[in-house]
Amino acid sequence: ARLAEGLDTLDQKLQNACMRYDKQWKEHAAATGQKEAALEQKIAKASKHIGSNQKALQRRIQSGRVAMGNVAAKLDTVRDRLQHAEKKWMELNAAVRVNNLSDSSEACTTERSREEAQNSDGGD
Repeated sequence: ARLAEGLDTLDQKLQNACMRYDKQWKEHAAATGQKEAALEQKIAKASKHIGSNQKALQRRIQSGRVAMGNVAAKLDTVRDRLQHAEKKWMELNAAVRVNNLSDSSEACTTERSREEAQNSDGGD
């Protein structure tokens, strides 16, 4: 009878210990679950933040590409205007040279006419 009583006491202590450990395990699991949930929320929030940052960067990149396209178009316009101005300058420069040549040939003709007039006057 004493042995049976000792076994019952031991069995009761084992059940109490198991219930205590079971309770502690459930508390630990709950705390761990809460920590995991909190971490998952932080990860989700960070992912959302990263996603919005990525979208913002993509918008900035796109607007930068548009701006670069606008600058390239303006540069093309400036280049075209410079080429047109250069062409006009070369035309004007050529016209001035032709004008200078005709002026100098007229001057030469006028000078020769004077010399000839002086020579003919001096010969008389």
